Amino acid sequence: PIVNIDSTPSDESYDQLTEDLKNAYDFPVISDYKNYKMDQDLFFDTVYHLNDEGVIVRTEKLIEDIRNSGILEE
Repeated sequence: PIVNIDSTPSDESYDQLTEDLKNAYDFPVISDYKNYKMDQDLFFDTVYHLNDEGVIVRTEKLIEDIRNSGILEE
């Protein structure tokens, strides 16, 4: 998750990180970081720890990304 506050790195920084990951490693990038930018009220004590509500929101997003990725095709 990425906390959406004034000091959050720019979208361009995250776009570059996504491209770097795609180019450096042999695995799919299944999530768009923009979907994981969350309001500060979904975080617990730091920008690294979600609260109970934030955990649910992030988990639902990740489940959707996994389902849409095709990596679990039967």
